[in-house]
Amino acid sequence: MRSDEFDTFLIMVSPARDRLENDDYLGSIKHSRIQIVAQESGEWEILTTSLPSGTTGEYEVHVTVREGSR
Repeated sequence: MRSDEFDTFLIMVSPARDRLENDDYLGSIKHSRIQIVAQESGEWEILTTSLPSGTTGEYEVHVTVREGSR
């Protein structure tokens, strides 16, 4: 997730409801990133927000899914 207008905060929720969070990827308040190797199949949620809460502006979210060998 990237934005030039606010501090990004990215959340990913697994099918088991475990949460992964990232605020400042590599120290940048304009960039949040989560990279994982999924250990379970099912529906994953991607949530985006800002810090402080209520801050608005344009942003981009990029998702890449690669299917590995089983």
